[in-house]
Amino acid sequence: MSELFVPYDLAFRLRAAGFTCKRIGVYLNKVDPVFIDAYSEFSGRELLAPLYQQVIDWFKDVHNIHIHPDFYENRFAKAPNNRFYRYFVHFLMGNEWRKVTISSSNGLDVAIHEALSIIDRFTWDRFVDLVKK
Repeated sequence: MSELFVPYDLAFRLRAAGFTCKRIGVYLNKVDPVFIDAYSEFSGRELLAPLYQQVIDWFKDVHNIHIHPDFYENRFAKAPNNRFYRYFVHFLMGNEWRKVTISSSNGLDVAIHEALSIIDRFTWDRFVDLVKK
């Protein structure tokens, strides 16, 4: 079930971006998340290991960034390498919706990195606007 959790590097970037959610797993090392239950006792300094769906919901609810998959079949490639998911990252820039398309074997991880970069860019742009005023 560890494939349901975002990898350690993404969990670390998400924490830096202010991600919070119900705690289901934590990273005690950089390899595999540890599942926790109501009786687990941790110091609270462990790195939260969120589920992919928790991260997707957070982007949508908190930052209005939407990540969704699209099944894609490459008609020029031979099976079984001709079918994969590509991911779309939709976000609002000003009054216009923008879309980034991710086509990669680890597309969801790349889409989450892209969404975090979008947050970084918006945060930087807001900071520059405040300094100019």
